[in-house]
Amino acid sequence: MNKTVLISIGAGTFFSNEKYLLVINIDDGSIFDTFSKKHQVYNESTKGFTGISLSKNNAVWICSEAELYKFDLNPISYNNYYTDKIFNDVHYCFYDDNENKLFVCNTGLDSVEEFNQNFNHVKSYNLVRKKYFFKTIKSIISGYYRQYKHRKSISDIDNNNQTTEKLFYEDIRYKNLKYADPFNTFKKFFCPSFFYNKKDDLRFYLFRPHILHPNFICKIQDNILITLKNTGSVIDLKTGKTIISNLSGPHDGILKNNIYLITESGKGNLLYSKDIYSIKDLQEKPFETIQVCDPKKGFVRGVDLIDNNTAVVAVSKRRDITDEKPAWVALVDLNSRTITKKIDIPVIYGTNPFSVIDISHLYKGQSDAK
Repeated sequence: MNKTVLISIGAGTFFSNEKYLLVINIDDGSIFDTFSKKHQVYNESTKGFTGISLSKNNAVWICSEAELYKFDLNPISYNNYYTDKIFNDVHYCFYDDNENKLFVCNTGLDSVEEFNQNFNHVKSYNLVRKKYFFKTIKSIISGYYRQYKHRKSISDIDNNNQTTEKLFYEDIRYKNLKYADPFNTFKKFFCPSFFYNKKDDLRFYLFRPHILHPNFICKIQDNILITLKNTGSVIDLKTGKTIISNLSGPHDGILKNNIYLITESGKGNLLYSKDIYSIKDLQEKPFETIQVCDPKKGFVRGVDLIDNNTAVVAVSKRRDITDEKPAWVALVDLNSRTITKKIDIPVIYGTNPFSVIDISHLYKGQSDAK
């Protein structure tokens, strides 16, 4: 098969001041190129590098919670770096080669930010709509219950990277943030422009709970689609129209070789639909479902197609699982709907892979020699 993938990963079940990129030969599971970088904005995090996307001339765009990088590969090196005061829990970035625009899932603000090719901010797309009012209220109630029930234990956690039961409460990885305004979620819904005054450094605000949790961007024809985890849907950025619905915690949403693939983190599933040429096809054609992992132990996030019948899927370890088993990568046969191979990711790199992309064309022949 001679295939090579790039994986972004973070600590997941422990705190770390570093994040990693791994180049893996999926034939034998060997890791033959790595890159690590200390967090530039936060001292440490359970997260790492997040979304990865490719653009023309093999430029690789990769983000982390409050940072954007433009990389070259073979070997891995970055040639441009950017951060912005409006970034908060950034999940994904997508460079539109046709329009020379960079779109960023600014997940903490439940928005998408548009930049030009020089990293100048052009526009903010607030994704929160009136139709999400009851979803907003539900998110606020459930989120604040989790946050403030354990507020004391969060503040008491020591900083020694030890995995403890306290670590696994939601939002604990944001313990270094400075501002936890209980009204931030209301402000996002009723007056999102409040946060775009260019004075406040939003990177250090706690914006949990999220209302929509945008986490992926995919362009089909002239339509830019945004995956929303908390509503279980995929929407059109410009119109707000729902294209796919009734998913369980979706991540990803890629179109390659006219096959659309999306992961369901809530069920541990990979979904795919073939012969997708338009938005209409995506709305009308059925999805096939393949269960990749036990959703109680892990969740799927990160997928790519390495040939017309084979997908590669990253499986993260849930924070409340305290065994020593690592995160892993699955090779999935779309025809037989089975997992044909599992590749463990050494725990030293973390347990929280986020993106996986096929980069075989950039490392052609090298993986065989390693």
